[in-house]
Amino acid sequence: SMRLADKPDDKAPYFAIVLVAGWSARPGAKP
Repeated sequence: SMRLADKPDDKAPYFAIVLVAGWSARPGAKP
């Protein structure tokens, strides 16, 4: 959490990566 606050610039990319990773791991994920 602190890292995100420290680097607001990486907030968007990081969030996107987490979202994609979560969707990929999710069952029945759509491309």
